[in-house]
Amino acid sequence: TQIDPHLGTNAELEALVDEAHARGIKVYFDIITNHTADVIDYAEGQYTYVDQATEPYRTAAGDPFDPADHAGTGTFPDLDPAVSFPYTPVVAPEDADLKVPAWLNDVTLYHNRGNSTWSGESVTYGDFSGLDDLMTEHPTVVEGFIEVYQDWIDLGIDGFRIDTAKHVDMEFWEQWTTEVLDYAHAAGKDEFFMFGEVFDADPALLAPYVRGTDMSSVLDFTFQQGASTFARGFGPDALRRVFAGDDMFTTPTTSASALPTFLGNHDMGRIGAFV
Repeated sequence: TQIDPHLGTNAELEALVDEAHARGIKVYFDIITNHTADVIDYAEGQYTYVDQATEPYRTAAGDPFDPADHAGTGTFPDLDPAVSFPYTPVVAPEDADLKVPAWLNDVTLYHNRGNSTWSGESVTYGDFSGLDDLMTEHPTVVEGFIEVYQDWIDLGIDGFRIDTAKHVDMEFWEQWTTEVLDYAHAAGKDEFFMFGEVFDADPALLAPYVRGTDMSSVLDFTFQQGASTFARGFGPDALRRVFAGDDMFTTPTTSASALPTFLGNHDMGRIGAFV
């Protein structure tokens, strides 16, 4: 809800956005809904991922359930930190009110299953290398993040780069993108643009975020892989596969032409290193 104080104030940020616009520069925020900082610990002192087949989620009354069954429904069972999770979430007393908004301090709004293995269900349920993974199937999380990022639009920014979109359930994006984009349009920002980081080079896995939600686009990891492979001296087949997959993004209102292109980034490395 506010800029880190060492960078300045929200008012100074708003002034910066105005100055950028006066020079023809657009301002995007790199945002996150998947996880927070690593504040929650587990009483067991273990962090290996525990899948739902081994230990399901349980309601406060002890009944097993699957959060996916409630995603997008607007309802969710009551939870109890002592019985609902495979690990018991605990927070140091001095950190009990650390996160803002206050709802982020409720440990039952996190998955609490241990670290992701980057495969299977852990892609959406696992902690991101220790970072606290939010229960994005819960309506409190959905509605809370809608409000957070609608408020940032009021500062006059032009769009969002959405971090770790691959690690959040699709039902979250179906609701969040629509409500946030509608808010931007109602505020007069007709060209507000939101693109997700879905870290995968397969267009069949990238396209649903464009076709099935109001996310404007996704980062073009397919192009990054194809272009860097070609630049390393391999044949043109990699580029042919890039263009062959473009039709997967096509609807009456979307196409592959809107995919933001890049050759390297802070996660994977730079194009010079690849070549």
